[in-house]
Amino acid sequence: FLLSVIAFLISLGLVNMLLHSVSGLDFLRLSLLSVIWKPGFLLLALALLLFVSLVAGGYPSWLIIRFKVVESLKGRISMRRKSGLRSSLIVLQFVIACIMISCTFIIYRQYQYLQNADTGIDKSYIISIPLHQPERGPQLIEKLRSRFASNPHIVSITGSNINMGRGSDHRTVKSTTDYTYHGKQIHTNMASVDFEYLKTFGIRPIEGRDVDKAYKSDTSNDMLISETVAKEFKEKNLIGTVIGSDSSFKGWRIVGIFPDFHLYTMEEEIEPLSLTLDRKASLNYCFIKISSQNPVSTMEFVRKEMDKLEPGQDFTGSFVEDNISDWYQGEKMMSLLFSIAASVAVILSCSGLLAMVLLVIQQRVKEIGVRKVLGASVRTISFLISKDFLLLVFLAIFISTPIAWFTMSKWLQNFPYRIEIHLWMFLMVAVTALAISLMTIGINTVRAATANPVDSLRSE
Repeated sequence: FLLSVIAFLISLGLVNMLLHSVSGLDFLRLSLLSVIWKPGFLLLALALLLFVSLVAGGYPSWLIIRFKVVESLKGRISMRRKSGLRSSLIVLQFVIACIMISCTFIIYRQYQYLQNADTGIDKSYIISIPLHQPERGPQLIEKLRSRFASNPHIVSITGSNINMGRGSDHRTVKSTTDYTYHGKQIHTNMASVDFEYLKTFGIRPIEGRDVDKAYKSDTSNDMLISETVAKEFKEKNLIGTVIGSDSSFKGWRIVGIFPDFHLYTMEEEIEPLSLTLDRKASLNYCFIKISSQNPVSTMEFVRKEMDKLEPGQDFTGSFVEDNISDWYQGEKMMSLLFSIAASVAVILSCSGLLAMVLLVIQQRVKEIGVRKVLGASVRTISFLISKDFLLLVFLAIFISTPIAWFTMSKWLQNFPYRIEIHLWMFLMVAVTALAISLMTIGINTVRAATANPVDSLRSE
């Protein structure tokens, strides 16, 4: 009980330190700290403390009271070499450790896959700037074009009412519409954009062109549609087609068709998308494509210009590449937490295995001495001691692999774009578990096998 109390107090301190020191865990820090120091949580933790103390101390106590007093006083207490409970605990510990290692590896692979997957755009060196006056968005972006016209580090400027990735404001918008065209129902997401949208994000039109200020006709009511939307029309030569017109609206004129890209996270499937140019629409974000030379100084230059256009407002610009990475903070967080849990599980498993190895060596010390006298080699004795423990580790790997495979397969089903689970992933986990257990067992078994048999047999 005292050991459990000490561990409990240390654990609370470590959790508190962890939540205050790990960067990028602001939301987790607030939520956990608000829970940990509440009376309800502390009572639950105290109940768990008592339960662990009784379970961990109860079985040894039961064994102790079964010892015969006379035998105990003579120092003849002996324990069974093999115990089903001890073996089961070793297997259980390594099952948990292998599952945690497997889950950590697969979650991290999925996170890397989502972060590095091709989203259909060139996301490098694009600055995303939230605008504090979205209704003046087109005018602000036009002023920026004029101010940056002579700057060789500014490649292009555009805007939209939807951010690319998760910016500093953590805001996202999705607008969907349906309209009828020659008896066909067209379903699409909608986004308002400014000139040179496709150019800024490195998207090459399949047909037609980008909305461009150079074309005098591109003043308003122009539309770019994705390849998926174009397929809904079931027609060719859509450039110049006017859609969505009625008595109060003259409709949108299609000027270009672009390949599908991920406007939203890859945790969602690509959906049909239409980009509309309306000079009266609100634009919440400005996107600036810059050159790869001195991006930090260029960002500072942009910040100073924005301070002039929006005086008194905080500049919260960020790079689109970072914003897209922030989409997958959940997976990154899971990978981190599972890594910590896997490390703890491995340490506990090795501690339990080490304790069992030392116990068995102590019980068989005279046997080892006799075998050495009769000519047994260090390798033979080491294998004799280690084989039973390695069989337990193999059993744990055999049990944990299907559990981890099933669990991660179910988890990956939540992602339309995901990695494939391969056998080599679990083979790698198996090799890791065996290597860790061998290191834990090996040092002590070799030490026992190389000990002088005279020390263990002098009293015989």
